[in-house]
Amino acid sequence: MTVPDIALADCREQDWDTLAAFMHAFCEEDGHAHGPDNEAALRTLIDNPLYGRALLVWHGDEPVGYAVLCYGFSLEFCGRDGFLDDIYVAPAHRGLGIGRLVLERLQAVARDDGIRTLHLEVMDGNDGAARLYRRLGWHTRKSRMMTKSLVADAAT
Repeated sequence: MTVPDIALADCREQDWDTLAAFMHAFCEEDGHAHGPDNEAALRTLIDNPLYGRALLVWHGDEPVGYAVLCYGFSLEFCGRDGFLDDIYVAPAHRGLGIGRLVLERLQAVARDDGIRTLHLEVMDGNDGAARLYRRLGWHTRKSRMMTKSLVADAAT
């Protein structure tokens, strides 16, 4: 298989419509809630690089997806850690190896930002993604991620 020509670029204001459309498609596909609060959170992230990064995925001169890294700090992992919150490649561009390349490059981006450990979450039933993550060295921890919203109207 030919290696695709991909690049990751930090999102800018002029990328907003493309990014928002990808985010909407991702949420629809994965069954996540999506609305003005999600978009406001994404804008906050873009405006505050210490929180993380929103990146467009480019295949040649065409945007084909996006990824979001959110940054935090962990005593367990001895410093800055990150959460791969979203990774999305448009359906027409899947099966070309783009997702694998994006994951590899995201790890380099996070490492360059001083992140020691990355985490991600895989939806139940998304076995293809889970297999890809395992092939790239990700592993399932023997713990259970639990969530509690501290905002009455926030998604859980």
